[in-house]
Amino acid sequence: MVVEDEQLGREMMVRMLEHVGWQVIEAGDGETALQLLQKHQPDLVLSDLNMPDMNGFEFITHLRQHKTCSSTRVVVVTAKLLTAEDELWLNNHVDAVFQKGTYSYNELLAKLRQLLVGVVPDDEQKAS
Repeated sequence: MVVEDEQLGREMMVRMLEHVGWQVIEAGDGETALQLLQKHQPDLVLSDLNMPDMNGFEFITHLRQHKTCSSTRVVVVTAKLLTAEDELWLNNHVDAVFQKGTYSYNELLAKLRQLLVGVVPDDEQKAS
C-alpha cells in the first residue's frame, strides 16, 4: 500500500512497485488508507508523513491499533525535516525511514524486499 497525498509522487511509487511485479493499493491520505484496510491486508505500507487531515504519524498510530495490521511492515518516505522527537517516535513505530531525494530506486527497493522476504540478492546490493 502506498499512502501519499502528492499524486505525482504516489504514481511514481506505484509504477516502481508494479514494475517489479507487486500488486499495489494506493491512497491519497490516511483516512482513505484506513478505509481500504477494512477490505485489504497489505504486506507492507509506504507512507508519507506530511498529509492533510490525518498526517502520517496519526495514520501509523491507527494502523498499529488495527488488529489485522498491527504487525504490518511500515516504511516512511518523507520530505519532512525530522526532529529528534520525530526520529525517536519513528524508530519505535516503523521499519525504515527514507528522506525524499536522498535515496536511490535500488536502495528503496532492496529495503522493501528485505522487509518482505528477509533476503536481498547480491546484485541488488551492488547496484545501490
